Amino acid sequence: VITIRKKKVLRDFQKVVKQGEYFTGKLMKYSLQKKAFKRYDRAYSIEIPKIVECPYQFLEDIKPTIAHIEEEVLNIHKNIKVTGTIQIEFKKKKYINYQPIIIYTNPAPYFNSHAIRVLNKSEIVDSVNKITKKLKENIENFQLEGSNWIFSRIMGMYIYTNKYTPLKGSSYIDLPPKIKNKKAIINIQNKDNQCFKWSVLAFLHPAKKDPQKVSKYYPYLNELDFKGIDFPEDIHDIKKFEKQN
Repeated sequence: VITIRKKKVLRDFQKVVKQGEYFTGKLMKYSLQKKAFKRYDRAYSIEIPKIVECPYQFLEDIKPTIAHIEEEVLNIHKNIKVTGTIQIEFKKKKYINYQPIIIYTNPAPYFNSHAIRVLNKSEIVDSVNKITKKLKENIENFQLEGSNWIFSRIMGMYIYTNKYTPLKGSSYIDLPPKIKNKKAIINIQNKDNQCFKWSVLAFLHPAKKDPQKVSKYYPYLNELDFKGIDFPEDIHDIKKFEKQN
């Protein structure tokens, strides 16, 4: 295990702000595991404090650390997916021959968040909130559905990351002959990366002749609002385009 010691708390992290919110607090020690699971590029283990009285407060306290890990990985990969996993031991009192004994969950259950996409540093705060919220919900559901289990201790806290490559529109690519010969698809012959824009305009304004030529759609270029959308667009830009139009 490679231990990464941080002397500064969230260095330059004030830049990562969303809706006026950013994380403050003590940065916990964490380590990058030498071997991650096959489905993850990187696996981080966060050191658990000696005394943890409440798992929900713990998940609040580690937000700066998760954010710092995400920032670190975003310096390596432009876009990532992040998953949080926490292992918790629970206990409860049980009577055997009228004598009370304490039993523990064995093995201690794991709780996982969804894999959250983080496309840039401005999305770190939101992603950390989503990860910790989902973990809290899973823990709460376990206790509600269980038989009087109460929190005992945290066995482990892990953050897994993967490089993420968003689907993007691009430029003109010739169709395979089998599809082209059906003459059922209009394939715009653009030389730029704005395939999405030309496809939308072609749908809204069908050309009777040579519909594959971009010049057919020049008169309608200012009809739609593509402000803030970089080409080639990310698949997530489609929702933004819909809101603007």
